[in-house]
Amino acid sequence: MALESPSKTQPDALADCANEPIHIPGSIQEHGFLFAVEEPDLRIVQASANVREYLGVAVEEVLGRTLGELLPERDLPAMLGALTQEEQNPIYQGDVTLGPRQQTFALFMHRFGGVLIVEFEAPVDSRLGLNTLYPMVRVFIEQLHQAETVDAIAKLAVREAKRISGFDHTMIYRFDEDGHGQVLAEECDPGVPSYLGLRFPASDIPAQARRLYLANRIRVIGNAYYQPSPLQPQTNPLTGQPLDLSFAQLRSVSPVHLQYMRNMGTLASMSISIVVGDRLWGLVLCHDRQPQRVSFQTRTACELFGRVLSLQIDAAETHAESDRRLALRQSMVQMLSTMADRDSVCQGLLELPQVFLDFARAQGAAIISSDGTELIGQVPPREVVDSLVEWLSVNVKDHFVTDNLAKDIAELPQLAQHAAGVLAVPISELHSHYLIWFRSELVQVVNWAGRPTKQEGSDGRLSPRQSFVLWQETVRGLSLPWSPLELESAIELRNAVRGIVLRKAEEMAELAEELQRSNKELAAFFLQRVPRPAGAAAPHCRLCRAAGRHRGRQAVGPGAALPGEHRFVGTLRRQPGGQPAELLADGASRDPLFRRQSHRPGGSHPRRDGAGLCRAAGGVAHRPPACRHRRCRLRPSRLAQSAGQCHQIQSLRRAGGDRDRHLAERFRGHHLCPGQRRRFQHGLCGQAVWRLPAPAPCR
Repeated sequence: MALESPSKTQPDALADCANEPIHIPGSIQEHGFLFAVEEPDLRIVQASANVREYLGVAVEEVLGRTLGELLPERDLPAMLGALTQEEQNPIYQGDVTLGPRQQTFALFMHRFGGVLIVEFEAPVDSRLGLNTLYPMVRVFIEQLHQAETVDAIAKLAVREAKRISGFDHTMIYRFDEDGHGQVLAEECDPGVPSYLGLRFPASDIPAQARRLYLANRIRVIGNAYYQPSPLQPQTNPLTGQPLDLSFAQLRSVSPVHLQYMRNMGTLASMSISIVVGDRLWGLVLCHDRQPQRVSFQTRTACELFGRVLSLQIDAAETHAESDRRLALRQSMVQMLSTMADRDSVCQGLLELPQVFLDFARAQGAAIISSDGTELIGQVPPREVVDSLVEWLSVNVKDHFVTDNLAKDIAELPQLAQHAAGVLAVPISELHSHYLIWFRSELVQVVNWAGRPTKQEGSDGRLSPRQSFVLWQETVRGLSLPWSPLELESAIELRNAVRGIVLRKAEEMAELAEELQRSNKELAAFFLQRVPRPAGAAAPHCRLCRAAGRHRGRQAVGPGAALPGEHRFVGTLRRQPGGQPAELLADGASRDPLFRRQSHRPGGSHPRRDGAGLCRAAGGVAHRPPACRHRRCRLRPSRLAQSAGQCHQIQSLRRAGGDRDRHLAERFRGHHLCPGQRRRFQHGLCGQAVWRLPAPAPCR
């Protein structure tokens, strides 16, 4: 490829090479000729210059004529009807005889870019016919089912490709994430240089060439010294653009690539694309030290071979990925089950340190949570890990992955001294909590097929490297790359951990709510069982036993207390919001309020009416309202004085006494209406603390 000026630098020359429009070369290879035809009248608007050599007429005499004049005996409408809109590759339309020498040509047609392209390919003496090629491909397909790994498939494929094509050297060439290619398997004749295990730089096959390999799955160069035949005119009259030959069989190739082949000692080549999914996985390369044409029948068999090979490699990789995904899921389930049984995520992961490391094929890990920073395996010092966490919280919103720490986190040079790769996923949306895996440096010795640089000559032309002898490069500072599956699994683990944390938080909230409800019920129980000032309550077990001993033995009246019950007093503490927080048993001597009321002159006990409660608790117990029964004449003060007898009434009722008789005895002299009497019978007299029935004594 000629450069615009010899003063260009090497990067500029490489950029020009990478941007070379190889799909519109403006010329074809010499083993055939080509027409660009306008439809529907099939008038020839472009032709290759070598029509004189094959047809014996000048290009100017061909332009403007119709295809029907050139092929009078062919059914052109039927040929055109066989072309479909979906199919862009050339379709074989049979053999035709043309020219003064009555030479036979293979006829191909295809439409692309709104132009009908007709190609005439010179005949080839093929040693293999369709009757021989089909059994060969069938045997290969049967053998593929026995190969389970990609390496086994590659070894089988190169042997079969050599047998079908007849070339003296075949290779399986695989691309990595950076675009570099590596030879996985090869089959060659004695004396042919071996490239097994060697790498070829990504610049050997630029991006536009890869796109073309992805679209057109087979390309043949019969002779590296061929003389290209230009198209006339160079611009297509129908489109006003150069003719796009992306799918043409005779498309010419870049002069740089031809020089590349000659430097390798290769004079003929055939490339078969291996497409997995929608990406160019690799190539089957067939080289020969002598010029070699490939017949249409052989190309068809090789294209079918390449498509079957692509499917088998896709299946093998999918199977291997499924096995790896299953192993990751098993490790994840093991870790999650352990975390669910522990109080925290950190404790669960620390129970399975090796599983946690093997999950990401890492040598070290760190768990940053509310419990602190926990380190596992080969990790940087704690202060360096803390610096990494701070950097992540500032610079990264979600997950972070790198296999080159020195390059991607230049702000922390001390981190690269202890690790080369990092995978970090956050487990909290509010705090700087992370799961981090570390990978150690993996020193690699890369075996290149020659020094991976192109050279620029004194004439300004870019030239490929002259030698393909082994050239080694030592690469440092990198770790084993993180696979997309490992990153996906780490994110899935992060989501599961967040779910566990959320569930534990919900359980704690539910437990707190249950405890709060239990405290309320416990407080209500004590206040109902033994009413006394709201600041004091008695432990129910001891109090009930005391109440049981004296039940029925001593008459109780308004304002009286059960014997000994003042000795069991507790303190009911309240939170600022007024909700009970805890109930503590204590002696009466520690309660100044109760002690002061219990030892008044005369030895009388504190009054148990609603008014007394209200005065003792400072307004906590509300004054009971007047009865709303229409026949009730009892004032609120009288009702409050009577409220303290609910406990004794219920105790006597449970003891089997007559309710009416006890009511008459206890409330003789009080004017109670029927509604108030029913309230006392059911323990619902006037005050919230009396609404629950008094429980039975503890045994």
